[in-house]
Order: sequence, then structure tokens, then C-alpha cells
Amino acid sequence: MSVLYIGVIGHYPPSRFDEEKACHLLNDAFDNVITDHPDADEVWVVSRHVDAGISAIAYRIARERHRNEEYRSWHTMGITRAHAPEYPLFDVDVSRIIGDEEDQGSGILLAAIDVLVRIGTSKQLLEETEAFAAMRGNDRVYAYELAAF
Repeated sequence: MSVLYIGVIGHYPPSRFDEEKACHLLNDAFDNVITDHPDADEVWVVSRHVDAGISAIAYRIARERHRNEEYRSWHTMGITRAHAPEYPLFDVDVSRIIGDEEDQGSGILLAAIDVLVRIGTSKQLLEETEAFAAMRGNDRVYAYELAAF
């Protein structure tokens, strides 16, 4: 049995983006990750603990895959700061509450995952991707461009 933690970072409000394209990109990313890690029979999607933006789409895809895949289980883990979140919380399987600083959340998320899926190219997303690649290597990064407007 092999457990795989997929970190997902991307746009969230107030940024707007093409949600249909984001869904397609996330499904493509998850397919590519699984192709590269075929022995993973338990997959955790780890992201910001919000029911908004890319995180919410990734969580919904994980739930759908959990219902439809007989040989692999999919789960959700949300990471949030200790103070009250500014967006509704997604009903994740596991929630990790950390300190109040934004960079604490990013660092904890990046340390908790095996691979990173990035949807978008904002400055913060690129910095987080660079930090993860420095820790784990570029071959564990699945990066996709998606314009925000």
C-alpha cells in the first residue's frame, strides 16, 4: 500500500478564472500524477481549507474520484490558519490548523506533500512552486497556466 499526498495551489477569490478550464487542468494534472505514481492506492489532495477557488475544485474532483475508483481511495486535507478564515470552509476529511501567518500555511503545506500541482502563475504561486522544487525537485511539480481576471 502506498500513500501519495498531492498539494494543490492556485487562484482563489478575489481572483476570477475560467472554472471549467481549471477543472479540466486539475483532472489532467491528477491523471499525470497517478501515471507517474501508479502504486499509490491512497491519495490525499492537500490544499487551503476553503470552499473557494482552485482548492474547492480540487476537493470536489477528489470526492468524485473517490466515488468512482474501486482500486484507489481519494481523500481531502485542508490546511488553514488559526484565525477565522475569510471564506467558507470545505468539508474536508482532515483539517490541520496552523499559526496565523500566511507563509506558515504555505510552508506547512509544502512540507506535507509528495508532489505539487500549481494552477496559475501569480507571484505567490511561483514563489511557492520554487520553494517546493528546491525541497523536492522539479520532477515533482506539475505546473499549469490559467489566467486570472
